[in-house]
Amino acid sequence: MAEKNIQQMQIEAIAKQLSSPRINDADKAVIRNTFFNRQDLIIAVRNLFFGQATMHEMEEVKAAFESPETRRVLRKVILPTMQPDDPLKQSIDLWQTVKIDDVEDNRVYQLVEARAALIEMLEQSLQLLDNGGVGEPVDLSVDPKTADFVRLMARNSFISHVETQLVMIVTMAMTTPETPEEAMLRMKKDSNQ
Repeated sequence: MAEKNIQQMQIEAIAKQLSSPRINDADKAVIRNTFFNRQDLIIAVRNLFFGQATMHEMEEVKAAFESPETRRVLRKVILPTMQPDDPLKQSIDLWQTVKIDDVEDNRVYQLVEARAALIEMLEQSLQLLDNGGVGEPVDLSVDPKTADFVRLMARNSFISHVETQLVMIVTMAMTTPETPEEAMLRMKKDSNQ
């Protein structure tokens, strides 16, 4: 009997690990506390990353990201890296999403270079947050006379990635957490279908 209880507890622990999100409830709480109804802050972060922040926006960002925990959560969303405590099937980094299937060898090299440049751009932007807005923002300028295909791919990926992740942050910030009672009702309803 005790052996069955231990086995059941192990199964439940594995099931919990499989169903846990990479951005957990504590992370979502930090996001809600920082960004709920703060479209101005989202725009300020974007503008800081894009090298377009006003002095007022830089002060807003500096104040909002004083906490190392807030910076950690934003980093987790903006520049995901595989961590030992990631839930199963939720380990991800930006290298994992490089699409190289059915791509010619010379093109793979360009994609890898562009991804490395993207990661450097994201790291440089996150360092701005770590340093209270002090530092050099990412250079997003394009010189058509010296067009560098890899740099252009990285630049465009950077812009798209930052905006997509900030939209995800807004979505998480505006989502109210489910109460235990609501969770039980939802699970009961789901099991009846």
